[in-house]
Amino acid sequence: MARFPWACPWEYVNGAEWRIIKVLSANYGNVISRTQLIDECFEYNRESYDRIIDTHIKNIRSKLGHTGLSWIETVRGYGYRFTGVKKLD
Repeated sequence: MARFPWACPWEYVNGAEWRIIKVLSANYGNVISRTQLIDECFEYNRESYDRIIDTHIKNIRSKLGHTGLSWIETVRGYGYRFTGVKKLD
């Protein structure tokens, strides 16, 4: 497992979670579909594992706490977008 020092120093993320974070952050602001995430992060059969991305995103958000909720936006019916830290007014 790899450490995630810049957001949650005491939590650990697994390889799959790191790959998802890497793909989302490399495409900052763009919506990435579940299919794209599966293709880029896993060697799974797409049809069988469509919802596995949702589970990994849930785990990432849990490990990041409230930060994870604001950094990874759900685009309902399509996928996810990495938005970074939202500014507070």
